[in-house]
Amino acid sequence: MYRPGNNTAKLMVERLIWNDRIARALDNGLLQLHFWGIYHAGSGELAHWKHWSACTTRTAPAS
Repeated sequence: MYRPGNNTAKLMVERLIWNDRIARALDNGLLQLHFWGIYHAGSGELAHWKHWSACTTRTAPAS
């Protein structure tokens, strides 16, 4: 459905750019995943895992 101000083309381009960046980072070993546990303060038991991912500062060559 058409809605004024709903720029789906822009969103699609942004998704394609992110997909390309992720693919290049994976292809060039530039993606780092970080995991760490969140523990209950009282019992010290593991409650759940948190994660974070980042691309390293090296620049992947353009395709």
